[in-house]
Amino acid sequence: MELVSSIRKTSFRYIYQSDMATAEDVEKLMDLTWRSPETRNFIFWECDNGLISTLQQALDSGKIAFPELQRHWHRHPNLKSDFIRIIGEQEFEWRDLTAKSLEFFRGELELTTAERRRRDNQALAKEIAKNAPEVPLPFGGRLGLHLNKYSTIYTIVGVIVTVISIALAFI
Repeated sequence: MELVSSIRKTSFRYIYQSDMATAEDVEKLMDLTWRSPETRNFIFWECDNGLISTLQQALDSGKIAFPELQRHWHRHPNLKSDFIRIIGEQEFEWRDLTAKSLEFFRGELELTTAERRRRDNQALAKEIAKNAPEVPLPFGGRLGLHLNKYSTIYTIVGVIVTVISIALAFI
């Protein structure tokens, strides 16, 4: 007798609108979403209320997306930090739950492709800047010609020094 046909291990977070009160909270969530793309982020809000303004601003600006919204979610009667989805006719205790409890939307929050690319590029630029070798300017940082109008030799030496300085700066 086969009991288990498959096992699927996933990682997810439940996020409540009350956790997203400020723009800084939303920014932290977007950063967390960017740093751990394998973790799914589910946001719940009451069907009678709209999306909180801080999340709505991020949605309107094209930073986040909710590819799928689901309705008919209710708080679990025994596990207050958990939700269950009940659709259609319910039996036993679920009938009482749907009649007495609030109904929630569940949206899976994702960064948009443009926002993910922007954050990737920003991180890459920081990494390049951090690992870039310092290139000291030759001759104490003094570039240029030191001309003496009375001597041609100073002019020639000045041009040679300038060319060498520029060449060394690009190596």
